[in-house]
Amino acid sequence: MALQVIDDIRQAEAEAEAIEQKAAEQARDIIRQARHEADALIAESEKESRRKAVEMLERAKAEAEAEIQPELRANEQRCDQLKGQALSRMDAAVKLILDRLGGT
Repeated sequence: MALQVIDDIRQAEAEAEAIEQKAAEQARDIIRQARHEADALIAESEKESRRKAVEMLERAKAEAEAEIQPELRANEQRCDQLKGQALSRMDAAVKLILDRLGGT
């Protein structure tokens, strides 16, 4: 009878050890899966952050372009006016230079 009790205790201890090992293995699997899922979430988050950064940069460029367009057009008009004025005075400048060269 005492031997049977000892055998029963040993068998219970072996079963408990097997259960403990299985639980530890399951815990490792859960941790491994959680890390994998966390890595996937981080990668997706980084991808989304990059996409949003590019989107914000493009929006800022478009806004800046829209803001400077009127100024660029005004500058172009002013340049055209100055060119026109310079060209209208070209004949007089050439005549003046020729008169001075010929008059010396």
